[in-house]
Amino acid sequence: MTENRTKRINLVMSESEYQAIRSKMAEYGIDNLSGYMRKAALDGCVIKIETKVLDQVVANMKRIGNNVNQLTKRANYGMAIDADEIRNLKLSVDEVWKTLRELIMKISEIIGS
Repeated sequence: MTENRTKRINLVMSESEYQAIRSKMAEYGIDNLSGYMRKAALDGCVIKIETKVLDQVVANMKRIGNNVNQLTKRANYGMAIDADEIRNLKLSVDEVWKTLRELIMKISEIIGS
């Protein structure tokens, strides 16, 4: 059950502060000022989750999975697997891990952990 909102808070700010808030809302793709201000007040910050990097990681993981499947099929048929293919696969996995570690560090900095 959603709690009824019956309390009102009036906030006075300068035009530049108001524009800065509106600018951040636009940057985050938010158009509900009340919701934005409520979230900022309750949580202390508003964090926009940027999914482009995560989408890239997912795409890379799918590609790696496809490569592993192809190599597995070849191995199951007794076909040779080139050492460079394994090396390239490892480099791809290492790159994904590097990207994920960087994301975790950025998130940790944002939330102060």
